[in-house]
Amino acid sequence: MHRYWNDPEHAACPVIVSFLEAWCEAMPDEQSRHWLPPLRDVVRNTRASATVQSVRCIQAMDWLVREYAPLWLDVDGRPQLVAHARSLRALPALSTTDDPFDVWMRSNLGPIVAAAGVLPDAQFDRVSRVADSTLHAMAGEQASVLGVAASQVIKSTAEGDGAGRAAAVAIGTDAALAEAWETVMSDALSIATGSMHGRILLAVHEGLSPRIEALVVPALERAGVDFSQARSEAQFDKAWRKVRRIAERAVDGDGALYDQAWQMGWDAISGAIEEAQSRAFELLVRMAEQR
Repeated sequence: MHRYWNDPEHAACPVIVSFLEAWCEAMPDEQSRHWLPPLRDVVRNTRASATVQSVRCIQAMDWLVREYAPLWLDVDGRPQLVAHARSLRALPALSTTDDPFDVWMRSNLGPIVAAAGVLPDAQFDRVSRVADSTLHAMAGEQASVLGVAASQVIKSTAEGDGAGRAAAVAIGTDAALAEAWETVMSDALSIATGSMHGRILLAVHEGLSPRIEALVVPALERAGVDFSQARSEAQFDKAWRKVRRIAERAVDGDGALYDQAWQMGWDAISGAIEEAQSRAFELLVRMAEQR
């Protein structure tokens, strides 16, 4: 589509232009046609003083922390992360003189990032190996592996991350502000990415575990897998590696699983992506109204 914001006669604010350019790059064509044309007149003649531009950068920073990151924490759904989402939303709006906001952010975002980065299941933990059925534990691990693979593909193409990164690009037009808030920006984006990953992983694991068990467990039984002879940690690890190879071959033999994993992962986050786009649109309107 025509990038009207780059036309000199449109006189759009550089902060808004940077946001729109990055956002447009992250969206597929059908999304661009939906969200961008209605902003044509909204952002016209928004070029303003350096002070107004800085305020617009602060609006984008505030949005990243108090809207975008909490949205994805809620999507993950784990109680601890939902509580973190509430704490971020409860913060007062960021302003140029709001030191308490700054202090809170720098001391509290780190733990939230760490919590969002924790996988929402224990399939990679050794505890899962000594469940009631080691064969079923291996099937569960393969479901998690499939979820991780789906997540990596989805995250690399999901326009959901585009809105947050567009806000970061807009903030970057103010070099001093971007430098001062670099860690906070990075943390807010990491929260979103970690929560997206967790939701995709959990959706795939829950949705495909029964089917993967139906493939993996019989294959392991046919191979005569027996962990009872493992007398040491080294012997157990050797047997586990053998079992993993058998399980991987069983999963790889069903090519449709990967397509299903992608679809399940996408379905789990598509609503949140739509919400993120809508909130980014509203942010741009607020930025344009700032005079």
